[in-house]
Amino acid sequence: MNTIPFTTPSWWKDFPPHWMKQDVKEVFRYVAPGQLFAREANDACHFVWAYFGDGQPAESIGDDVDSAAQILIERGYLAEAEKITLSRDCGEDFAAHRLAFTATGSQLHAELSKED
Repeated sequence: MNTIPFTTPSWWKDFPPHWMKQDVKEVFRYVAPGQLFAREANDACHFVWAYFGDGQPAESIGDDVDSAAQILIERGYLAEAEKITLSRDCGEDFAAHRLAFTATGSQLHAELSKED
């Protein structure tokens, strides 16, 4: 078996890196009030969606925030909670899980909130 040595980049250890902080804070702005959802079986569109519980369709929140949310899930800062069905403005319904803080996510949120 050939393995390629992989050196963990410094930004992976000291998370989040400076260049990603604003995107992480943006994710947390939606997670804190329970308004961020991860699309199930995502193959063609945005992974995370904001839903405000106001009867309006869910809204995608942009590529950078989308990527940051995926990294936060992979790193264990966010976890999927209850599953619901959301709809897009085009009328398509899709299954999604509300994203919630893990214990380490809550700690990171508290640390980043102090900076504002």
